[in-house]
Order: sequence, then structure tokens, then C-alpha cells
Amino acid sequence: MNTTFHKIIILLILALFLASCDSELRSDKVEQRIIFPSYVIDYNAAHTLLEAKVCFQSNNESGEIIKLSKNSSIHFNNENLKWNSGVYSLKKNDEKNLPDSLVFQYQNDDENIFINHLHLKSIEFSDCTLNKNASNQLNFKGKKIEDDESVTLILTSGDLHYEILLTETENNTLLIEAANLGEVTRGTYAGQLLRTTYSTDVNAMDRGGSIEINYLSEIHKVIIQ
Repeated sequence: MNTTFHKIIILLILALFLASCDSELRSDKVEQRIIFPSYVIDYNAAHTLLEAKVCFQSNNESGEIIKLSKNSSIHFNNENLKWNSGVYSLKKNDEKNLPDSLVFQYQNDDENIFINHLHLKSIEFSDCTLNKNASNQLNFKGKKIEDDESVTLILTSGDLHYEILLTETENNTLLIEAANLGEVTRGTYAGQLLRTTYSTDVNAMDRGGSIEINYLSEIHKVIIQ
């Protein structure tokens, strides 16, 4: 009797465990107004790679991940995004001629449609030499840096990797203070500029959403003296 009882208990525990592993928050099981979409565009100019990503969560960016039901959908420039490990994404290679507008279209389970138009702002620069012991100015090509944007200089050489946050002064010039280069080892690096736009101005329901747009420039030689 005891053996049979123990087997039943073990089977019940196993069934509960498997059910919990298989559980997944789906969009048709929650109030549509609590779904918080995070839209992300990543463009790598060095590899001409464009990636669109969307993550749906409950209430905010730290909420539980939500998978869309068959009655809802997410598209980017009229192409369907595929689910992979909690994120809907689409990669497009050899995107040298970027589209003028990047459009996400989300339809929820109540058949409400939310369209968000995003704009990718480029940033490029040329080979340069920076002095560790002085303030440096770096000229860039691109539109003026707005308040909701940031620019980071990424330096890579072998195992060395640095990310330096820059500020725009005027006339398409970025300021690099000597203090920002204090930890950087002198040498020659592969350098890229990363332009990031972040906004919560999103066409969505009650909880809102977020937008992040990243443009990573082509690779240029940066010498640190």
C-alpha cells in the first residue's frame, strides 16, 4: 500500500513540476491594457545588418514576458517577426539602402492596432588620434544629437575593450575629456560610434511602452597617444 501511495505522490509532484515548466504567460490570458511593448532597432553599419526586436511584458520593462496568442500579431515593415526566447525579432542583411521609415505594427487580442514609426539617425566619423592628457574634439557626420540621445565611443584591440560616453559641443563636434581616457591604454584601436535614441513616446495602451534605436558606425582607426 505504501509503495503505491508513494508512487502516486511522486507522479503528482512530477506532473505539477512539468506543468510549471510548461506554463507561459500568453496575451489572451491577460488584460490587453497591461501589455507593455519594448521596440528595439539595431543597425550595424560595419556589417550592414539591421535587426528589429520587440518584447512584450506585463506592466513595464521588468514585468513578466508575454507571448502573443494566435489572435494577435507583430510586424516590422510588413514582415512577420519570429518568436525566439522571449523576443520577437527579424534580421535583414546587406541593408545599405535603409528604408526611410521603420514601422512596427502590433495588433492585440482585442483587434486594436498600434503603429509606431521609427527613424534611424546615422553617425559616422573618420580615423583620428586622441591625446590622453588633453581634451579632444571628434567631428562626426550626422544630424544634431538630441536630448533623448546618447553617443558612445567604443574602442577595441585584442582583449581590450572600452566604452566612453561623449557629449556634443556644437557644429557636429563631440567632446572627449582627458578624464574619460584615463583608464584607456595607449595604442591603436578599432573604433566605432554608437548613437542611441531612447523614448517612451509610444503608441500603446494604458501602460505605454518604450523605443530604443541604436546605430553603430563603420569601423575606423583610433590612436590613443
